[in-house]
This record gives sequence, C-alpha cells and structure tokens, in this order.
Amino acid sequence: MFITGPDVVKAVTGEEITQNGLGGADVHAETSGVCHFAYDDEETCLAEVRYLLSLLPQNNRENPPAAESEDPADRRGDALLDLVPADGNRPYDMR
Repeated sequence: MFITGPDVVKAVTGEEITQNGLGGADVHAETSGVCHFAYDDEETCLAEVRYLLSLLPQNNRENPPAAESEDPADRRGDALLDLVPADGNRPYDMR
C-alpha cells in the first residue's frame, strides 16, 4: 500500500526500493502502524481472522462473548495516567 511506486522513488531520490520495501506488510506492521496483524502464510492468517470474528456477536441483538477474569475489577492502573499528556497541545509517541 503506497501512493507511488519504486520507479518514481528512484527517479526522485535515487534510492532503489522494492514494492514490499516501500509498502509491504512488514512496513505497515512494524513501521507505519497501519496494520495490526501480519502472518507468514495464508492458512495462519485465515485461522486468526476466524478467531477475531468469533469475538464478535452474531447479530446486533446478541451480546459479545464474555470470559471470566482473575484481574480485580477495582485494580488501579496508575501507569495509564501518564500515557497521554494532560496538555492536549503537547505531542507524544502513541506507540
């Protein structure tokens, strides 16, 4: 997934790059953050898609699946308080 191709990149910058290096799955899974999952083969990918879909309700009237948790509901997560700065104009790394 990219706007222009390797030929244009070479013409403009002189850098040689492949289509995968410019916008392949690894780039978006590891660098850009556009995708959250990347798999080595189609079989694994489809199995994981099936699992993700199993987490959704079957229709709009059904509740999503629930699971018991050993994590106390009233547990404080103080580390979360510092993830986003209080000043909305201050930049931060969301990764």
